[in-house]
Amino acid sequence: MRVYISVDLEGIACVATTKDAWSDGNNYELARRLMTGEANAAIQGAFDGGATEVVVADSHGPMDNLIPEDLHEDAWIIRGQNRAACMMEGVESGDFGAVMLVGYHAMAGTWGGGLAHSFSGDVAQMRLNGIAVGEMGFNTAYAGHFGAPLALVAGDDRLAAEVEALAPWAERVIVKHGINRIASRNLAPKKARALIQARAKVAVERAARGEMKPLRLESPVRLEVAFQTPQHADRAAVVPGAERLDGTTLVYTGADMVEINRAWMAMMRLS
Repeated sequence: MRVYISVDLEGIACVATTKDAWSDGNNYELARRLMTGEANAAIQGAFDGGATEVVVADSHGPMDNLIPEDLHEDAWIIRGQNRAACMMEGVESGDFGAVMLVGYHAMAGTWGGGLAHSFSGDVAQMRLNGIAVGEMGFNTAYAGHFGAPLALVAGDDRLAAEVEALAPWAERVIVKHGINRIASRNLAPKKARALIQARAKVAVERAARGEMKPLRLESPVRLEVAFQTPQHADRAAVVPGAERLDGTTLVYTGADMVEINRAWMAMMRLS
C-alpha cells in the first residue's frame, strides 16, 4: 500500500507561537526539527503497518521546512512552492491507500485553536457544499476525489473535533490542547512521536482492511469563501466564474474538487 503524508507545522507538539511557525521567528529552527520528528514518526508507523511506499509533502508556508538529511531515508519528499495541488501535491496519482495529515491545525476562527487559520490569514471562513472546512477538510475532500481515504490526523484537540464531525473513521492523535491562538498545553515531543507512530501503524492496518474511506462530495461542488476584508475579496473576485455574495464573500461552483482546487488556488494567491 502506498501512503501519502502531508505535514504542516502549526499543529506540531510544542509549536505554539508565530515565533515558532515562521522562518523569521526566533524558534523556527527548533520547530523545523520538531516537524521533522513527527513526520518521521508517521513514516515509520506507516511502514510498521505494512506500507510499501511513503510519499511526504512538506506543506507549511514556503514548503521547504522539513530537514531533508534528517528525514526517514525510505520516504519520498515533495518540497518547494507554487504547486498546483498545494498541500496535497502528488495525491492525484490515484493509487494511495491511506492519507495522513500531520501537524495540522483547526480552521480559521476556531476558539482555542492554536495558530488556527484556513490556508491564509486573509480567510475568515470556508465552506464546501455548505460544510465549514479548514485545511483538513478541504484537503480530505481533494484527496477523496482521487479515491484516497483519510486515515490519520495529528494536531490539536480542536482539530480532532473537526475530524470527528467530517471523517469519524480516521485515527486522531491529539498532541496538544489549545489555550488560545498563541498558547497551548503540549505533549513532550518524544511522547507525541510515540503516539503518532503507534496510531499510524493502526491506521494503515485498518486501511488495508477497508475500514477507511475517501470523502467524496456530491457534484457540482460549491465553494464559499468569506475573506477578512472587502479588499481581499476584490482581488480574488477577478477569477473567472467567481460570484460576489456580499462585501467579503465569494462563491465558486465547479464540477468537482479538481476544478474547485484550481479556482481556490487562484483566489488565494490573488487575495
